[in-house]
Amino acid sequence: MSKVDNLFLAAQAQLFFNAGFENSSLTISNALYELAWNPEIQEKTREEIQTVLKKYDGKITYDGLGEMKYLASVMLETLRKYPVLQWLSRTPMEPYTFSGTKVTIPKGQQVFIPIYSIQRDPEIFPNPEAFDPDRFSEENIKTRHPMSHLPFGDGPRHCSGIRLAKVQLKVAMVTILSKYKVEVCEKTQAVGLVVAVFLLIYYYSVSKLEFWQKRGVKGPRPIPFFGNFKDIFLGRSCIHDCFEKVYYDYKDEPVIGLYAGNNPLLVLRDPDLMKDVLIKDFPKFAERTQRPYREVEPLSEHLFRLEVERWRPLRTRLSPVFTSGKLKEMFHLLLECSEHFGRYLERIIAKGEPIECREISAKFTTDVIGSCAFGIEMNALAAEDSEFRKMGRKVFQTSWKTMIRDRLREYPFLFKLFGRFFVEKDVAAFFTRITKESIDYRIEHNVRRYDFVDSLIDLKQNPDKTRLLEIDDVLLTAQAFVFFAAGFETSSLTISHFLYELAVNQSIQEKVREEIKNVLQKTNGVVMYDSIKEMKYLDACFQETLRKYPVLVWLSRTALVDYTFSGTKITIPKGQQVFIPVYAIQMDPAVYPNPQVFDPERFTGDNAKSRHPMFFLPFGDGPRNCIGARFAKNQSKIAIITILSRFKVEVCDKTFKKYDMDKKALFLLQPTHGIYVKMTKLTE
Repeated sequence: MSKVDNLFLAAQAQLFFNAGFENSSLTISNALYELAWNPEIQEKTREEIQTVLKKYDGKITYDGLGEMKYLASVMLETLRKYPVLQWLSRTPMEPYTFSGTKVTIPKGQQVFIPIYSIQRDPEIFPNPEAFDPDRFSEENIKTRHPMSHLPFGDGPRHCSGIRLAKVQLKVAMVTILSKYKVEVCEKTQAVGLVVAVFLLIYYYSVSKLEFWQKRGVKGPRPIPFFGNFKDIFLGRSCIHDCFEKVYYDYKDEPVIGLYAGNNPLLVLRDPDLMKDVLIKDFPKFAERTQRPYREVEPLSEHLFRLEVERWRPLRTRLSPVFTSGKLKEMFHLLLECSEHFGRYLERIIAKGEPIECREISAKFTTDVIGSCAFGIEMNALAAEDSEFRKMGRKVFQTSWKTMIRDRLREYPFLFKLFGRFFVEKDVAAFFTRITKESIDYRIEHNVRRYDFVDSLIDLKQNPDKTRLLEIDDVLLTAQAFVFFAAGFETSSLTISHFLYELAVNQSIQEKVREEIKNVLQKTNGVVMYDSIKEMKYLDACFQETLRKYPVLVWLSRTALVDYTFSGTKITIPKGQQVFIPVYAIQMDPAVYPNPQVFDPERFTGDNAKSRHPMFFLPFGDGPRNCIGARFAKNQSKIAIITILSRFKVEVCDKTFKKYDMDKKALFLLQPTHGIYVKMTKLTE
């Protein structure tokens, strides 16, 4: 050794002291606890001690301790059930190939031996929770592999003080048991009750985690209490990460079983089964997985989350707002907003600074929603402190608070108790006030615009048409809230992603601009409703944007009856949650070769027709798809037409190099960073 100083020597002394007193005291305590609960074992141990002590005139001797075989078994069983070290670790000093395998690990690879798990394994030690010293009789020890009991480690680097520890343990036990009887007390009962409750919960958790195995559904192995969501509960990853991993890990399976805690979830991989759930057997899967709780979230009773009994009549009454005819009638309002948008962009581009796409897009879509749906001038483009824009930011702003709220929803009982502490009350108050004021004003002044608010007024004045028992201001506000929130955020995200890809792919940008120019020449530069339909390449780019950046990364449904999947023997019970991993599907190289490449040609000609329809689900599918899909397409395309007709979009120093998905978001695909580009005015 190069140096042995006082510090080095002190370290050895400290280790010897710590290991010598703490490890032994824990083992003695655990042994006394077990003997208190097992008086017959205690009595058998005491009889052996008394017999041996009598032989040595009542004195504790080294040889006498060696003769106490049953005491030794008691201590070994204590160390089995309560090993002081729960795992051992080693690091190889050179590359190493494990005997009888082709597994080679490099120098420096950490290797672990899970002692606690081994010594609690029921296949090695049957009924491992029972305290049974006879496991360590000479005959029984010989039947087990020596590595199945490692309380002191093994090999040259095992515990150097093992003999001293054993003597110390035995002397303490002999001293106590030769003079005293050990029994449980009130405090012991309390500890025992806690242990018993914990064990009951543990075994309940383990039994719940056999749900998919019993049904023949494959999936990753869960762990008690956490299931497959440990990293999600700890905030290290998101639900999407988990879905994506199993989607690729179980490529040959039609469905994959997961657990959120003890709650079983089913991920669909077979597109035909997805079609059955979303379309063919929709009546059996007509609900999503998160139900509303008015007492916690007043604005949660909206179309996206309502149970089927209220969803169906509401959807029927609100759908006419989004027909082609209605969209055509409000198209002039879209154009007015686009003109404001163009002038706004000219002002900020003149400053020569990078453009943050999410902010400008959200301002545009906020104004569009306000004008087309609510008949309100929201002035998000004109006013920096627009109240609507502030509330819009709050709705989709992620934080640890929103993450906890979203996780709590998985446990309705806890959500009802604590959810109210994680809800933005000012957002609910704002939308309640705005919706009520809009409805009351129109009723009082007999104003009709045949838009979304008029549909809400019709619901309020004619509740009998919907067959709903009650339609109050809270229910109406919830519909207005979700239309505003979904209408502005989903489209603004899509516009932002679209602009980023055009900035990176200049040739595609030029091709889109050329198409826009050619189509608008037919109408003297005026954008008409039918003009957008002619822009096939623009539509292909829009769809490719939604493929690469789907707003919803997964879809969910809940089985309303016991259901057997077609062509399988897999039956799920009523209430089972089913998920479709949209992002994983749309980024699957087996479906879309080179999925990271932005290629609008995937959606031109017969290319789209060659794929299964379930391989592209940006708006969902079936009766419960996005009610505002047509509206979203129109406002997004108008924004892109407005920009490309006037400006060139390029990357800049602040343009992100790698897309970092926000893991705090529950189901929205949004980045943790801004989406910056450079815009310059086109020369005539």
